[in-house]
Amino acid sequence: MRSAYAIAAVAAAVLTVGLQSAAADGIDRGDLLVSGGNPSVITRYAPDGTAKGTLAHSDGAGPLCFDRSSEHLVAPGAGLYDSTGARLRSAWASVSPVGDCTVDKAGNVYLAGAPSTGDNVTGHAPIRKFDLTGHELGSYDVAATGLTYTRAVYSLDLAPDQCTMYYGLGGGEDILRYDVCTHTQLPGFGSAGFPCDQLRVRPNGEVAVTCDSHGALLDASGNRAVYFANPSDPPNVYGRFAALDADGKSFWMGTVAGLLARYDIASGQRLDRWNAAGLSGVAVYDPSVTPAPPTDTSPGTTTSQSTSATTMVDPAPVTGGMLFSSAPSLDIPAFEVAHGRLLTSGGSLRLDTGLQVTCPAAGPRCSADVTLTVAGAGARAAAASVTRIGTLSTKIAPGAKARLVVRLSKKGAALVRKRSAVTIAARVSIRAGHGPAVVRRTSVRVLVRRPR
Repeated sequence: MRSAYAIAAVAAAVLTVGLQSAAADGIDRGDLLVSGGNPSVITRYAPDGTAKGTLAHSDGAGPLCFDRSSEHLVAPGAGLYDSTGARLRSAWASVSPVGDCTVDKAGNVYLAGAPSTGDNVTGHAPIRKFDLTGHELGSYDVAATGLTYTRAVYSLDLAPDQCTMYYGLGGGEDILRYDVCTHTQLPGFGSAGFPCDQLRVRPNGEVAVTCDSHGALLDASGNRAVYFANPSDPPNVYGRFAALDADGKSFWMGTVAGLLARYDIASGQRLDRWNAAGLSGVAVYDPSVTPAPPTDTSPGTTTSQSTSATTMVDPAPVTGGMLFSSAPSLDIPAFEVAHGRLLTSGGSLRLDTGLQVTCPAAGPRCSADVTLTVAGAGARAAAASVTRIGTLSTKIAPGAKARLVVRLSKKGAALVRKRSAVTIAARVSIRAGHGPAVVRRTSVRVLVRRPR
């Protein structure tokens, strides 16, 4: 049973503009949401290509991506929509719809398409991170190297581990990888040929890729396992768009001209083919996981839902977003590296993270749980090993503030003492009473000074 402080008061704060000529009970499982046309709008299609209506106020839509619960459709350039096709208040209409997007389990949105620098050896490009309502949280500077038409990141998708970002450049040859949890460039994954544009990661680690002349499935080791013929006959229309079907067994490939084809992943055989009105983006509605209950946040905070028991909430202000009752807050901006201090206490070592939790005065007692981890030294080690070095569980009285000081384990203290500087990943889970957890992740930078 939800307690009173955990009930979201959203009815008056949500702008609801629904589907035109669409079913009143919302989008059906397996439906395709396709952006395209001139001007570009979002149209709903059944898997057999039957048009089922256009989302109102969806002009300017480009790439499309559902969150992990499929309860929210993110459309940079147009807006944020719920599973009935209703438009929710967000900042997405003001975000340039250039590259692909993907959403993690916490509701954070990763967006490709920002300008790049360098050449095929030195190239770099950003992947931007937003909250669910379209407010930018930060960015990652990733490698943009190799053979490609455009050096900017064009496509991306997050692996099931929620840390490994698979991405490709516009018309690129290689599938690259970056760890968004440790901010570490990882070794490349593999290649489906050249030129290729979009990819989707399956739950088993396989990657489906679309290219100009074909599509391919790479196995979990990056080797090509299945070939998908170009949707057109003859293959004279460039393949650009990729989407995994809700059945878990098939894969959609789309072309710029609007041709969509579905393939059996195991055999590579084409199952369906039909035309939409041009393509700028495609996403499949797949509510395979029951969404978590709404999460409390203080009025004026960004809120997102998760398919797991926890929700990522960032304290950046929102202009006209969903309003919720108050919840504990973590006093640290998103993506800012806090500078921590090492404190000695007897034979133990403690880390003052610089993070502070505030418990709302009107409400139950709050709790905070902290987990600290450190990646191995060097790029290869960081990708392969992450060590837990300390944990903390503490209670905070209503209206009180608590500074998070964590005692390091013996192994953690020994690991930290070996380095002159170390970046520690901090995962903080806070909740009021028995309410839903609010999870924040940040980094703590520590300089280890040794006596001379």
